[in-house]
Amino acid sequence: MPSERSLKILHTPWLVLSTITSIVALAISASLVDYYNNNGYPAIDGDYKPRIRIVLVASVWMAFFSIYLLVGFLLAPGNILFGILAHWVALTIGFLLFLIGNSSLTSLTDGTSCGNVGDAFRRCNIVKGLVVVAWIDVIVIFVMWLFVTLLAWKARKALGIHRSSLLDAWLAW
Repeated sequence: MPSERSLKILHTPWLVLSTITSIVALAISASLVDYYNNNGYPAIDGDYKPRIRIVLVASVWMAFFSIYLLVGFLLAPGNILFGILAHWVALTIGFLLFLIGNSSLTSLTDGTSCGNVGDAFRRCNIVKGLVVVAWIDVIVIFVMWLFVTLLAWKARKALGIHRSSLLDAWLAW
């Protein structure tokens, strides 16, 4: 039977995982932007500047909203400010930003071997590491988005997604 405790046990680890991966992606992308702003972006195979910055924006967005939703969900799970719509909008925007930035960065670095580029592409391994961490974040965000979408579908018959918290939809199950 659904309870507030079961929702917290299910949802909290995903929010914590999203927070951690977003903070790691934020640290990596911020260090890359700082390094490349001071030393110049790689001149090989395309433009890394906007791609790394999109991942940086996605990381900032998800780090902020993961912390906001985690704290709000743990302290006030029935509050509308941390409800289905707040989760769904934050996760949708974060997912799209990460998907756009990371897929374009992946396509740019896909054929690049960090051992063969030499000094032409400094920090190549770190860029590839950012791609890996960002894909992990995309997967985590997508799983959370599916969960919230399922709860929104369930809540549409009761209060609707505009007025439902995650707890309301979970208890209506």
